[in-house]
Amino acid sequence: MKKILFIPFNLLAHYLRCIEIAKNFAVSNLEIVFLNSEKYNDFVISNGFRITKNPCLAYEKVIESAGKFDFSWINEKSVRKAVDFLINVIEDEKPDMVISDTYPGISISCSFLKIKHISIVNAYATNNYALFRDVPHNHRANRFRKYLTQEKWDRIVRTVEEITLKRVHTPFKKIRKNLSIDLKENLFDEFTSELNLIVDDPEIFPIKIKDNSYVQLGPVLYACRKIDNTLINFLNKNSSKPCIFISTGSSGKNIIPNIIKPEELQDFNLIVTGSNEEYENKNVIYKNFVNFDIIADKIDLVICHGGNGTMYQSLNAGKKIIAVPSIFEQEWNIQRFSALNLCKVFYPEENPQKLIKLIFESFKEKSIATYKSKYKKVPAKYGDVIIEYLSK
Repeated sequence: MKKILFIPFNLLAHYLRCIEIAKNFAVSNLEIVFLNSEKYNDFVISNGFRITKNPCLAYEKVIESAGKFDFSWINEKSVRKAVDFLINVIEDEKPDMVISDTYPGISISCSFLKIKHISIVNAYATNNYALFRDVPHNHRANRFRKYLTQEKWDRIVRTVEEITLKRVHTPFKKIRKNLSIDLKENLFDEFTSELNLIVDDPEIFPIKIKDNSYVQLGPVLYACRKIDNTLINFLNKNSSKPCIFISTGSSGKNIIPNIIKPEELQDFNLIVTGSNEEYENKNVIYKNFVNFDIIADKIDLVICHGGNGTMYQSLNAGKKIIAVPSIFEQEWNIQRFSALNLCKVFYPEENPQKLIKLIFESFKEKSIATYKSKYKKVPAKYGDVIIEYLSK
């Protein structure tokens, strides 16, 4: 029996889409193992997969730093520590192949051990992305934007981005030289491998060069089997009010109560997910995790952090969305969705009254641009591509 080791970065979205892809092999003669994560082991185990003995070693302060466009968490010490850890995990499990999801250092570890490696990655996190990645809204460079034409601005941003990606990649390059393995050019190279599964809709996030190393099959939406009776009862009990689903994932800032207070939205039912404590209070229910599929038909508006999975999930259900991004990757996401009129945008440091205004405006609008992806379910072809690569 051959073994596949999944190594997602230690955030919920990465674990969930890896689990969904792993479900493709439920009837295959394959052993599936996931990197041990104290936060997300329950999801892995409940879907019937095993976890590694070694618990996940995550880079420290990633989300906090990313919100400030600070890459100091990537340094020679942190990368070396991650690479050594990943090498130990792989040597302990002895898999036939590793499938990773945006974990810096895994490419080095697989190259060093000469093991087959597939990357799950978003189109905008590759050098092959066909469109423009603008700077975050709160980046200090924005003060000069008004003095430049759009063409000049784009050219400057692309140039600075290229320099930044190479500079941040320095510790990876040094470790690659020390280990005498193939060299890479910039940070995005560390997220890709010999075969890359692009988990985006190509009509929204196109790539420039289509070759055998890039397979763009569409978004991966986690299908949860869990039915939460307390949530169903809450919605049935308060069915006379419109409902707002508020999700900040594992990488966003809490919208309630950090930005707006629940009493300011007494005319609505609020489902707040990502809460450490689960309880109900008047028109609000707080949950750690919510199976969106079973309540989608009762949701009128989604407020989220602009994460890839939540956006696609909400759009596939035909929901209006207000995105509240807090890190640059989320901003790259919503730059495209908002440009296509698929969401409204609110930034965490703006006046909270603006968010409340956007909420009420959303309910007054009769219609918005709609989106129905061709890729609503994980294509069976994912499994075909992976098994074919494993068999080579």
